[in-house]
Amino acid sequence: MMYILVLITQPAPALSSGLQVKDLKFEFLGTTSIPEAIVYLDNNHVYVGSHLGDSQLVLLHTEPDEEGEYIEVAETFVNIAPIADFDIVDLEGQGQVRILDGPKA
Repeated sequence: MMYILVLITQPAPALSSGLQVKDLKFEFLGTTSIPEAIVYLDNNHVYVGSHLGDSQLVLLHTEPDEEGEYIEVAETFVNIAPIADFDIVDLEGQGQVRILDGPKA
């Protein structure tokens, strides 16, 4: 599950400038894989990189869907971990390299 921390602010007292945090709120965004990395790309797209499950490209919406989620999974990338060993080879000698992964532990 993915949440976002929302800071509720108010104008700071008269002697200081800026904003003052009035309250904190956790907002449920939706269900994703367990993330190892979360990267905001652009245009409301977020990459959720997972070591334990499939990685995902998700789209963030400003309004929840019928299940109350703000996240739509746009694409899923199958996890092939763990890769214990790999080698980069040019099979035909023409500069087109291939990555060969070894046996899984």
